[in-house]
Amino acid sequence: MQEIFCVSDRWEKTHKGAGGAFLEAFLPPGAGNPENLRLFQEQELAAIIGENSSKSRNDIRSHPTFQAYDRYYKTFRKTYHVFLQFQSLVLERKPFPETPPMVRAMFLAEMKTFLLTAVHEMEATSLPVTLDSAAGGEEYCSMGGTARKLKAGDMFMSDSRGIISSILYGPDERTKV
Repeated sequence: MQEIFCVSDRWEKTHKGAGGAFLEAFLPPGAGNPENLRLFQEQELAAIIGENSSKSRNDIRSHPTFQAYDRYYKTFRKTYHVFLQFQSLVLERKPFPETPPMVRAMFLAEMKTFLLTAVHEMEATSLPVTLDSAAGGEEYCSMGGTARKLKAGDMFMSDSRGIISSILYGPDERTKV
């Protein structure tokens, strides 16, 4: 059986206490019924809003998951964008963005768990996928065609053909959904 996901020794040493996972999901033909997706999205978002309606921005920001991501992002002088998305969608109730179905599912999962996720086209990915920590200077072409150079300590994923995602810069052009 082919290995699907692995974690490098460098990642384990650099990011003690952190976690990573890999989920392979398929959207069967015909499952993308727009009305069903809209209803699912509305129901899930309403549940997330209901769970958090009495909480302030500071209450949410003090959640241990957000705290961990804030510490990570601050080392790079960045802001954890999932918090900003949560604030926009859940606290300010702005409209949900129009995105492909798998991206919507990912987005809802992030709002529900506060965990950063990544979606990649499996047919464009060459397994195994490896979770690693950048030495600094590794390069890839991010979504939209922008050349990116990783900063030392940034968590990233790669397949046998190159980097497919970085925490700081997001997915690559080759495997984007």
